[in-house]
Amino acid sequence: MSEQFPDSMPALYGLFRGANVQVTQSTPRADGSSNSRSECDLVVDPSDPDRMIAVSKRFIDNQNYRFTTASAYTENGGYSWNDSADLWLDTSENWRGFTDPALAFDNNSNAFLISEPLTWQVAEDLTSFGIVAFKSDNGGKSWKSGPPRLHSDSKDDKQWAAADVSATSAYAGNVYACWAAYTPIRFARSIDVATHGRALSDKARVLTLRRFTDTRLQCV
Repeated sequence: MSEQFPDSMPALYGLFRGANVQVTQSTPRADGSSNSRSECDLVVDPSDPDRMIAVSKRFIDNQNYRFTTASAYTENGGYSWNDSADLWLDTSENWRGFTDPALAFDNNSNAFLISEPLTWQVAEDLTSFGIVAFKSDNGGKSWKSGPPRLHSDSKDDKQWAAADVSATSAYAGNVYACWAAYTPIRFARSIDVATHGRALSDKARVLTLRRFTDTRLQCV
């Protein structure tokens, strides 16, 4: 007979059933814009698992397909959430929104939001300005203005982000981003490791994939 754990043994870590918590609301905002959501991502601070950030596409006008990116944060393991401050918009380029958000936490509790700034006119399609990397050093409460632009191509799309948080890695703290849709796969990484500034390189590198003749997936 296998040994059983005593009922009194505390469970400190794991996934446990609990009540669902609604992070965002679908009711219109005070400015009259929609509050519908899609394209979500969530990241946990490796230095403090009670701290998490959730991000999604937030619609402005559902019927005309106008939207931006918005995030929320928690400091108590997800029991309650608060909206982050709205993302900075570059008015000199007429940024009006963002799309395709992706998140990463480095090992120094810095959060990074990779997104794609957009503009539009009343009856025109969306126009992209490339890929930018917002940074937050307060757990997602706000994101710094003037994010570095990783690449400038109106066809840049479908980005993702990750960070090396392994304590034994020679690249611990590095942040990585990649994207592609109508372009080759492009890749950028953080370059300011020494000062933990975690700036992301604005020199996007193109990844060349080996092309297979069978149906196997291509992996990077």
